[in-house]
Amino acid sequence: MFCLLISIVLPLAFLASIRILKANIKRLKTKVFKRKYGNLTDDMNIKTKIGTYWNMIILGRWLITNLVIVFVRDYFVFQIWVLLLMSILSQGLMILGRPRDSWRDNAIDFFIEFCVSLYLYGLLVLSDFWGHNDYREEEGWILVIIVLTVILINFLNLAYSTITKICKFIKKRVNKCKKAKKEEEIKEEKTNEK
Repeated sequence: MFCLLISIVLPLAFLASIRILKANIKRLKTKVFKRKYGNLTDDMNIKTKIGTYWNMIILGRWLITNLVIVFVRDYFVFQIWVLLLMSILSQGLMILGRPRDSWRDNAIDFFIEFCVSLYLYGLLVLSDFWGHNDYREEEGWILVIIVLTVILINFLNLAYSTITKICKFIKKRVNKCKKAKKEEEIKEEKTNEK
């Protein structure tokens, strides 16, 4: 039931997002657009077409992933191949379009997508598609290591982003306090001169 609901909601969100972007393509950098639809282009490199439409590309990918998982569930090898091809296509788009504003975010996204491809390929190797395999347990552990590496990278990225935002906030507050103190000193000097 949940997957069916997602199959209905995702296409609607996908179409609505594309419509909003197309209607406002010349106003992407304005404050009005950012206030109203900021999440569509937050941290995106809107200098490239791929960056501008990256969130829509991701929504489209989720839509296809959902449809493949729901409607092709009896053909797991086909599912893995489709997901692997989408992952490789996504990596190519990341290289061509550099969809994120910062180099670090692009590199992290690419690394995670590369790990997704490795994981999917590992699932193919573990499936019966290749026949008998003497190294199934070792390959299973490699998949576990891939998953743990992605979790660690995401955690480190979150920690870095959080610490950076906290430092910016503290710096802003300190500067605000210094400015207020300086204004107070100027007022005192003016009062003393009178």
